[in-house]
Amino acid sequence: MSGTESIDSTWMLSDKEGGVLAGRWWKWDLSAPDDRSPVKDLTGEHASWNQLDDLWFLAGTYGGQVVRRCEIPSGRPIFFPVLNMQHTRAHSKTPGP
Repeated sequence: MSGTESIDSTWMLSDKEGGVLAGRWWKWDLSAPDDRSPVKDLTGEHASWNQLDDLWFLAGTYGGQVVRRCEIPSGRPIFFPVLNMQHTRAHSKTPGP
């Protein structure tokens, strides 16, 4: 994504591009220190933390509702995941008969 598309243009995200952006979003999220995490932020104070030059990431939550306010640079594409929760599953073998 170059960020050069006009606001009026139609831009379709391929599955591969979506996966790459989602990976970049997770890297951005997980690299934030706890005290400046945009996802843990309740006000939007940390929304601009470590933002990239080619797009702007919006943070979701790890559950629950928050209302945040932030300023996004004009003309910057925005990316946010629909879901941004992590869940690890423990797999165990069930005893056989």
